Amino acid sequence: MSKVFVVANGESRKGYDLSKLKGKGRIYGCNAIYRDFTPDVLVCVDQGISHEVYNSGYCDENETYFRNWTRVPGMLYETMINAGAGITAEEYKIVKEEKLINENERGDCQEFVMHGSNISGAVKVLKQNKDIESKNVNHTAIDVSWCKPYSKEQSLDDVMKPRDWGWASGTTACALAVKNETQPKADNPEETISLEMYLIGMDLGSNTDKINNLYKDTKYYGLKEQQQVPPTNWIGQLTKLIKDNPSVTFYKVNPQADTGGDQVNSKVKEWEGCKNVFYIDYPTMETLIS
Repeated sequence: MSKVFVVANGESRKGYDLSKLKGKGRIYGCNAIYRDFTPDVLVCVDQGISHEVYNSGYCDENETYFRNWTRVPGMLYETMINAGAGITAEEYKIVKEEKLINENERGDCQEFVMHGSNISGAVKVLKQNKDIESKNVNHTAIDVSWCKPYSKEQSLDDVMKPRDWGWASGTTACALAVKNETQPKADNPEETISLEMYLIGMDLGSNTDKINNLYKDTKYYGLKEQQQVPPTNWIGQLTKLIKDNPSVTFYKVNPQADTGGDQVNSKVKEWEGCKNVFYIDYPTMETLIS
């Protein structure tokens, strides 16, 4: 049976040595995990972190998937930038000073990817509140990545057929892993591939009322004092994936197998009756994959 690990960025995985998973199965990671660890596959669905990853050079050597990542000919750059601006010369000075356009060096690149357009809205916010702290402006108005012809990123729109469902990064990584890792081999197209999927750092909530993410208080992430993100959508997305794929065994890896006493370690009500879901702790996972 094939094994795959989907590593989200919930704080329950803090301190766990992900290198232990190398060679045990394909590892899918999400968003800013690339800052600390190189998974076999990286999945990003949000604008800012996608451009950060690309502009870091990560995609030169590593398999990466972005949402709505469409390359555009370089000759259209000025037209697209100007269309997204709609600002005065004075306001353009604010754009430059506040770095509202985030862009890598073009070099000899002939194509680019652009996301965002509301420069005028961002300028208005900054003009109204000149004392705003830079860490609270946690995104740019426009992100531009000049793309190398040899980089290894792919758009989820091109691989998630019949469609990319627009899910969150963790659940999208799970869906992509199911798609990729259960594909039958060319010489046996009728084969049904059984798969074990280990969900790591997939906390689906917080044990406090605050945000639960290892990368909080960093670029493109929320601040530590912000309220937790309700897990309703994540749970709904995973529930659909679990029920649609009965041949995949899902292991939710928690610090404790099941205490029933908090959001992170307790069982998910919506998964009751699903015979392909199990709750395990890290030592149990290591036994199963050894």
